[in-house]
Amino acid sequence: MNYDFDGPSFVIASVAALISLAAWWENRRSRKAAEQSRDAAETSAGAAQQSAAASEVSAKAAARLTDIEADRRRDEREQYHRDLAPSHPGEIVTGLMTSEVTQQFGLFGSISVGRDYRVQVIGIAGNTCTPITGVPPVLRANTLYQFHIEQWPDEKTTPTVKEIEFRFWPPAPVDEVEAWTCPCGRLATQADNPAGHWAFRAVVKSPPPPPFAFYS
Repeated sequence: MNYDFDGPSFVIASVAALISLAAWWENRRSRKAAEQSRDAAETSAGAAQQSAAASEVSAKAAARLTDIEADRRRDEREQYHRDLAPSHPGEIVTGLMTSEVTQQFGLFGSISVGRDYRVQVIGIAGNTCTPITGVPPVLRANTLYQFHIEQWPDEKTTPTVKEIEFRFWPPAPVDEVEAWTCPCGRLATQADNPAGHWAFRAVVKSPPPPPFAFYS
């Protein structure tokens, strides 16, 4: 059997085979590169997720530390507020005497504080509130102040004023005492906070029976 060798056809077929092989190889290489790129992208995405999770944990920890520090500072300010407050006198122990100002016989109470305060004193009788006269606007430390509560006719046995409300503030700049303030953050002046930076009420006791009812 004789076969005729067709040179041009062989060359064409060979070139076609080579082109097909090259295309296959390029396609395979492209798929491999795509797989590697996908794997790298997945690895990068995983690393990014881990980094984001770590950042979130770090941010939460930082926020928690910030909250803890804020709580500590708030507690510290509140402790200063309590430490700087005047002592509650409990019940107001009363006595009878003649007012040096009005020359009227009446019921008197007294107060002393451990540091200088600006003060306002209010007498409370039911729904009626009346400023107590005779109390200076600034109480100096460790000084006893007597104040007139109400008049006391001979037949009177119990006070009409049932409570005394004391409103305190740190001294104002115009007060002739050593300046100090409370770092708690609340309004600290009488003008800004007329209800008092500190305020409390004390029950007014009836005076003891004569002859022990009189202040000297």
